[in-house]
Amino acid sequence: MGCLRLGYSFLVSLLAAVIFTIVGALGGAILSLVLSHGSGSVASIVSPLDILTANSTGALIGAGAGALIGLYGVIRATKRASDINWLKRNGRCITAIVAEIQTKRESRQVPYTTANGTYYRTESSTYYVVVARWVNPQTRQTHTFHSERRTFYPKKYAPGSSISVLIDPQNPQRSFVEV
Repeated sequence: MGCLRLGYSFLVSLLAAVIFTIVGALGGAILSLVLSHGSGSVASIVSPLDILTANSTGALIGAGAGALIGLYGVIRATKRASDINWLKRNGRCITAIVAEIQTKRESRQVPYTTANGTYYRTESSTYYVVVARWVNPQTRQTHTFHSERRTFYPKKYAPGSSISVLIDPQNPQRSFVEV
């Protein structure tokens, strides 16, 4: 299961890196064309082929920026999957008490193009985070743990119920809440 988690995380984040690179290259080429025409208009662009062939420097800069963002995502996702695998093999399973389930909302601007130009619409999404607390019986120190984002409300875990948390015995903040 650990290899599957690591492989899946790597492949998904690698796909995202490729998409960021392609989008960055196209964005860089378009930006380069707009700046080189000086008018701030892309009306003189005849075809999509013009975008790809007009200025390789802009495309390379955009692709490089996209690749760096994507590479960061690959490294982060792979490290998190590796940490979870390590905790499943070497971590200590403790029972924490669910303190609350936080409802979080985020919105982002998403571009869409019509015949009249490019516009932006706001897309909102809701996700849930389980917050659990545990008192270390040896040190009497209280630790708070946060689950990863959940797209569905975790009905199984009401405040006051028990939940399993894998922790690093040397560093309890390195943890994984098993939702």
